[in-house]
Amino acid sequence: MDISAAFTGDRKFLTIAIVNPTQEPQSLNLHLEGAQLANEAHMWQMTGPTRDAANALDKQPEVEVKETGLSSVPETLSIAPASITLYRFVAASVAAAKPHIEDHILSTQVPEPGR
Repeated sequence: MDISAAFTGDRKFLTIAIVNPTQEPQSLNLHLEGAQLANEAHMWQMTGPTRDAANALDKQPEVEVKETGLSSVPETLSIAPASITLYRFVAASVAAAKPHIEDHILSTQVPEPGR
């Protein structure tokens, strides 16, 4: 899997992007330190039956994009097989943050002010 996370420049949103090229569903535990997310989020997921799936003009679409509104922040992020998934969370409070990934656990640690 390929995973990246970033806050917007104004620190109002945290976006997490995940590419799952495998044919198996995956999950990631979400842990935040020094930041809190509001109970409002969106998920966009682009997926098809295989990682080589494509849409063509004269054929039935193989790849679908689904948008889902979330009313709470999940502890575990679900990732479909052969998919690209974006989560966008509303940040309730954030200091200077530095996202990092470790053993399929997405963590965001916020350094103490003055460091």
